Amino acid sequence: MSALTFVGAGGVHDVGGVVGLDNNGFIDIKDKKLKHWELSVHALLVILASRKPPLMSTDELRRAVEALEPTVYNSWDYYDRWGAAMTAILMERGVFTQTQWDHYLSGDEYTLTEAQPVKFAVGQHVRIRRENSRIRWRRPHIRCPGYVFGVSGVISNLIGVFDDPFCLAFRGKGPKQPLYTVIVKLRDLWAGGKYPAGEIVGEHAGAEDVIEIEVYQDWLELDEAAAHDEGHDHDHSHGHCHAHGDCHHDHHDHEGHVQDVVEAGVIADHDQRAHAALDEHSHHHEHSHEHGHEHAHEHGHEHAHEHGHEHEHAHEHNHTESAPSASKSCAPDVQDEITPGQVVAETLLRLLTELKVISQEQVHQTIDRLQLAGTRLSGATLVARAWKDPAFKERLLANPDAAGSEVDVVTSNPNAPTVLRVVANSPDTHHAVVCTLCSCYPAALLGLSPAWYKSRNYRARMVREPRRVLQETFGLTLPTNQRIMVHDSTADCRYLVLPMPPKHLVESGAIETMTWEELVPYVTRNSMVGVEVL
Repeated sequence: MSALTFVGAGGVHDVGGVVGLDNNGFIDIKDKKLKHWELSVHALLVILASRKPPLMSTDELRRAVEALEPTVYNSWDYYDRWGAAMTAILMERGVFTQTQWDHYLSGDEYTLTEAQPVKFAVGQHVRIRRENSRIRWRRPHIRCPGYVFGVSGVISNLIGVFDDPFCLAFRGKGPKQPLYTVIVKLRDLWAGGKYPAGEIVGEHAGAEDVIEIEVYQDWLELDEAAAHDEGHDHDHSHGHCHAHGDCHHDHHDHEGHVQDVVEAGVIADHDQRAHAALDEHSHHHEHSHEHGHEHAHEHGHEHAHEHGHEHEHAHEHNHTESAPSASKSCAPDVQDEITPGQVVAETLLRLLTELKVISQEQVHQTIDRLQLAGTRLSGATLVARAWKDPAFKERLLANPDAAGSEVDVVTSNPNAPTVLRVVANSPDTHHAVVCTLCSCYPAALLGLSPAWYKSRNYRARMVREPRRVLQETFGLTLPTNQRIMVHDSTADCRYLVLPMPPKHLVESGAIETMTWEELVPYVTRNSMVGVEVL
């Protein structure tokens, strides 16, 4: 059986060898500057993974990102997806509830009520909401069958008030839910040819066949049209499950970021407060009201470690041009369009700061360390020393961690220990590195990975046509008699390519008289990834 049979079999993130992705396979290698909120999101992972015990791991982040629906995984940017994934993980761990998150998004004061007030009376006409979360950060526990979504009925009984099954399924806590029985006519359910052929729907000697179904209050809204037809004038207020449900319904058709965030499973789309807040975020993000957006800064986290993200969007920006220093004003980024993922991430950071899970000072300090790793390029120190000292080169290839310790260079990810492998280019073999599942990268040595490294096209094509990618994208034409060895870094190893020294320094003999410190500036990030020769 051909290996191509299984291309992409692991899920939407498994892009190695996939053909026909974005823009005809074009890989944009322009460096992109990280916005402050993106740096903050990366810093957040570092902070949470470094806690004792950790509140999140790289593998958890990967799993949560992989769980996103394909349409969102492919359309949301790198750190947008991180924000959604991290929110899901922290909800699972009970750090906060969906209710708290929604309240922080809207800016309302959060209070946990024991039970939702009863909103409906026997005899009222209601409509059962639709579950419309195409994107979820976790699969919801739904106790409302799909065949009644969008159907109207009449309240027949108020059974009582019960613990919310969605919360119970995730060991969470939320307001108790009123439970009703609703009578629905069969002819309303199975109209339009959905009923088995030959049956006469709901008509047996004049009788009206019905189904009585149990429905929790969050699934119900007042059916004003039916009530009007019956001559009723019921109050228009009705329950909204702002809290715990990934039960997102479509009775409000908001546009722009509001609907995007709803579809991403961030809020229940019938939470009007949260929708209003999203409108505010999306259209007036530059204003500084206190719930809003002075938060982009306080949330940070890109771990100086390199891996754990399988977010590929050509949206990750090069480490060398990171956002302004944390010492600057923490004003949000207002010059570019505000994405739904940014709203999610900033809300998460603000909530964690308020809950004292993180502090602004932690975020700022972590961002500074991340930026320093990108400007220092510790990997260049290892390369330059290997050029000058053959014995050190042997030790570096045999045991990179020990060799790094000799020169005070940390080679492993501090939050999720990894094993560094150093592979040396030679006239016979050229090495290059990719991560087809996410963005595994030796960030401790090279800084934050560039956008092109995380892009779907680089990840997909580098294992299928590496020679063509190097030539067309990076302008690197290798001799036909020099083989290419691509290292797919998808687990616990990180790879550093040891490039051959610049040809002109070797031919002129200058390399013999230069110190390793003088050679460091000649070593580039791209050469240590294997997409450039010096």
